[in-house]
Amino acid sequence: MSKRYPIASREEVEEFLLMLRLRLAEDRWSLIDREKNLESISDLNMLLSDIPGVLRKLSVEDYAYGPLDDDRGRSMQWWVFGPQVGRNTLYVKVAIHQGRLLCMSFHRSQFPLPYPYKEATQP
Repeated sequence: MSKRYPIASREEVEEFLLMLRLRLAEDRWSLIDREKNLESISDLNMLLSDIPGVLRKLSVEDYAYGPLDDDRGRSMQWWVFGPQVGRNTLYVKVAIHQGRLLCMSFHRSQFPLPYPYKEATQP
């Protein structure tokens, strides 16, 4: 990634994840209907009903960058995570808007993601 992206503090990421989990617990979430998302979910042998479980397990270590202002001027900010599902790294882009969790992207990552809070693993 050549572009610079904003990095939230660990505390800000934890606060966002708490709000995300509350929306999931209230079943106030939706996946934006994009072909890339639906194809990837199918390729991963997942169901739409599996998505909340993946989102619920997001951690500070999965955080990549954000919050990003909405590119269409809406009053929301997008957060990007890169969780591992099996052997696949996903690109997950989510926001909370009008009391709902919106998932814009849920597909295999097409480029390496930075993980500012992931501990380096020893070989």
